[in-house]
Amino acid sequence: MTSNLIMNSHILTSLLFVFFFLPVPIFIERAVFHSKFNIYINWILGILFIGFLAVIMNGLSLQKKDFFIVIILLSFLGMLFIVKNFKINFLKDKNILIENIFIILLFLPTFLAVVIHIIQFPLEQGDAFAYWYAKAKSFYYWVLPSQFLNLDGGTTHYPNLGSAVWFLGMQLSHGNEIIGRVLFVLIVFSCTIGFYEMITRNNRHRYGIYTRFLLILLVIYYLNYMMNAKLSPTQFNIYNGLMDWFVGIIPALSYCILGSIIFFSEQSKISINKVMSLAFLFGAAALIKAEGSVHILTYLVSVSMWLIFYYSDFIRINKLNILLFFILILFLSSVTYLNLFINDIEIKRFHEFSIDGILNSYKHFGERIYTILNLFLISIKKSIMVILPFILLILLNLIKKDLSKIVLFLIPIILYHLYLMLVFMSVDDKLFYQGSFNSSFVRLYHQLDYFYIFSSMILTLLFLNEEKNKDTNQVQNEIVR
Repeated sequence: MTSNLIMNSHILTSLLFVFFFLPVPIFIERAVFHSKFNIYINWILGILFIGFLAVIMNGLSLQKKDFFIVIILLSFLGMLFIVKNFKINFLKDKNILIENIFIILLFLPTFLAVVIHIIQFPLEQGDAFAYWYAKAKSFYYWVLPSQFLNLDGGTTHYPNLGSAVWFLGMQLSHGNEIIGRVLFVLIVFSCTIGFYEMITRNNRHRYGIYTRFLLILLVIYYLNYMMNAKLSPTQFNIYNGLMDWFVGIIPALSYCILGSIIFFSEQSKISINKVMSLAFLFGAAALIKAEGSVHILTYLVSVSMWLIFYYSDFIRINKLNILLFFILILFLSSVTYLNLFINDIEIKRFHEFSIDGILNSYKHFGERIYTILNLFLISIKKSIMVILPFILLILLNLIKKDLSKIVLFLIPIILYHLYLMLVFMSVDDKLFYQGSFNSSFVRLYHQLDYFYIFSSMILTLLFLNEEKNKDTNQVQNEIVR
């Protein structure tokens, strides 16, 4: 009994320490990016950049104290910038502040329930414990990459940004892994609320209070879905220690932010600050899990195709920024390999997939197609609560015959489904018929959930914008008559 009270008091102290740490990523984002998105997205950029610094400095064999010196210096610099403009920006729009407080209060019961669940159920043995938590511990004790051996035999070559973020939570709580997983919940919350705030910022005046209330309920619905979604009967997606949610949410957020800028921004040219911020968000996906590179490629091919066919002027206006965007993503995506090269670690393939296997996948079509289609069906059933709203919103926007905007959200889904089909059609028989094959497919499909969520939020706004425009035009016509 006494030991439980001591442990719980330590956790409470750690949570309070995390609360005081929360502004630090915002200070760092201000010093490094100055993206001017909003406080939530800026916090995400800051927390990812801190993790990125840990990966880089640990890979360069620098000392842990050097890492924290850099963090303190960047925080101080960012705080100076913020204080300088404090009187100008603080409470610029009180309605936005009230709306954000309302959302936080609505989400608070779910957040507290999740924190209690994390405290009551420590991390289980399995991939999360053996891979990602083991890597987080290696950061906590600042073990160099060349010295780290995974409990399962060594995955030193695997991306580790997610573990670096986990380490930040552990560092704030004297090595307690629970705080790291609480940090994951805050990341999901910030991604969702930040994206909602960003896409509605310039449109609030267009809607009445009831419409805005419905939009807020939609956000809370998605947050509750993400907090309660499970990969298996005993494993919650967000806080089970696995990184599938992380590698899914960050590139989806990046893609939808880019789409929202194109749709809702009054300026055709994107600022260099936003270009660097979005490039960092995209590139970070490759540093979380190997599948991150697939998501990056899928989204970049999708947006490139869409811009070429529907919005070529955007390419012409932003050609230099687009070039910088791709160069930064390429560099960030290669950081894992650069770390391995610097530390003289053998570069291994992450999976047993190969181009040759994909090219010859047609040979297995007849015997495997029904199994794969059944796995698609199982995965879709698990994600049906986010897929159905997405389909409904696509149909509502189709009624308006605005195909160009809808295509931006359909291309990534088509490409990702083709990727899953080709890859699982091409694996060897041993991998295809082993017991973990089904769960691997479902985990990969689950990574698309976050794209359904963010794109549905944009589609909702596009539909409401058009409906509002229609009402306004009707009123104007009546006045003219």
